[in-house]
Amino acid sequence: MKKIFTLILLSLFIMGSAQNVSPEYVDGQVFVKFRTGTIKNIGLDDPNNLPIEKIGILKELVAKYGITKAYKPFYQADDDIRLTHILQLEFTNATKINDLIADLSSNRIIEYAEKVMLLKTHVTPNDFTIASNTSSVYLNWIGAPNAWNVYNSTSNGTTNITVAIVDNAIQRTHVDLAANIWTNPGEIPANSIDDDQNGYVDDVNGWDPADGDNNTNPTNYAMDHGTHTSGCAAATNNNGIGASSIGWNLKIIPVKCAKNGDSPSSVGYGYQGIIYAAKCKARVISCSWGGTGAPSTSAQSIIDYAWSKGCIIIVSAGNDNNNVLHYPAAYNNVYAVAATGNNNDVKAGFSCYGTWVDISSPGVNIFSTLPNATNNNYGQMSGTSMACPITAGLAGLMLAKIPLDDTNQCFELHLFNRGEHYRRK
Repeated sequence: MKKIFTLILLSLFIMGSAQNVSPEYVDGQVFVKFRTGTIKNIGLDDPNNLPIEKIGILKELVAKYGITKAYKPFYQADDDIRLTHILQLEFTNATKINDLIADLSSNRIIEYAEKVMLLKTHVTPNDFTIASNTSSVYLNWIGAPNAWNVYNSTSNGTTNITVAIVDNAIQRTHVDLAANIWTNPGEIPANSIDDDQNGYVDDVNGWDPADGDNNTNPTNYAMDHGTHTSGCAAATNNNGIGASSIGWNLKIIPVKCAKNGDSPSSVGYGYQGIIYAAKCKARVISCSWGGTGAPSTSAQSIIDYAWSKGCIIIVSAGNDNNNVLHYPAAYNNVYAVAATGNNNDVKAGFSCYGTWVDISSPGVNIFSTLPNATNNNYGQMSGTSMACPITAGLAGLMLAKIPLDDTNQCFELHLFNRGEHYRRK
C-alpha cells in the first residue's frame, strides 16, 4: 500500500474537445495490442499510416465500424517490442466502440484492445495576473533556501540533471526559462538529419510528438500550462528577475504534447511524450495531467518503459477532491502528487487523495512563468499540476547533490525514509 508524505525540503537535506460517447475517453479511437511477431513487417515504410487492407482482421471490420486509419502511436520506442506491437485505430461508428473492442479481443492474434483515455491538465481556474514575489512564499515554507544552501555548499552539485516537462506546450524562449533549456548534445541544429539516431530529427531543444516537429512553443498564449509548470520545476534562479524555483540549475527538456489548435487543457500525446523523454535519458519526467476510467495496459507499458530506463516519473493526482483513481497517477512505477495549501500541512480543497497518492506538495496560487509575445510574463495558477513539477524540481535537485546510479533509489531513499506523514483533515 502506498503511503502519503508531505514535501518538506528541510527534512530531506540536512485532448480537449467535447466527447459524445463518454467524457472519459476519446471518441472513435482504440488501442489494439497484437501478439508478438504478428505484425512485424507492417508499417516499416510509414508507421503513421498503416495499410489497413494488409491487416486481415482490420480489413474485415472496416465496413462494420468505419475504420479510417491505423497507425503505430509508440513506434519510436523501437527497443520495446510490447510498444511497437500496439496500433491505434480511428473509426467513425463511435457509439459501437464496445462492440469493436469485443470483436478485436476475440481474435487469437490480439492480446488486448482498449479505449483511449482522454488526458487533460490538472489546473484549476485562477486570475492569471502579474503577482508580487510574495506569491513564491511556498519556497520558504518548504525550506527551499536551506536546500539551495546545501546544494551550493560544495562544488559537487552537478548542473546536468534533466527534468522533462511533458505538457501541452512550453515557451522555451521565456527570459526565466531560456538559460535552463536543455540542448541535445548529439544533434546538429537545422540540418534535417537525425544525428543522434534517436528517431527524432533536429530535436535540439525538445520535441513536439503531437505535430511531429521540434517546435515546443505554444501557438497561442492561452496554451500556457506547460510554460507555468516548467517554471515551477526549474525557473532560472539568482538572475534578479521574475520567479524562483526549487530546481536550481536543472535543465528542462520541453515536450509539447498538444496539437497546434487543440484546447489549452489537452495533452493528447502525453504518453508519446513520456517515450521521448525516456529516450533522451531524462532523469526526471513531470506529467501534470491525467484522466479517469479503466486503467490502460498500453499506458502502463509506457510507464514501465520509462521506469526501466531509470526515469523518475512524477505525476499529478487530479483536482476533483475525491479518491477516484486518476491515471497515470494510479499506475505502478510513478510518484503521485497531491496538493496542499501554502501555509499549512492540509490538503488543498480541490486535490484528489487516496492510498494511490504518494506525496503532497504546495499547489495553491503558485507564481511562475507564463507565455507572451515578449517572453516575460508571469502569474499564479493552482492545482496538483503545480504540485507535480515542484516535486519534480526537488527530485532533480536531490539527484544533483546525491547522484546515485539508481535514480529511483535515490529519490525513495531520501523522500520516503525522511518524509513526514501527511494527515488529511
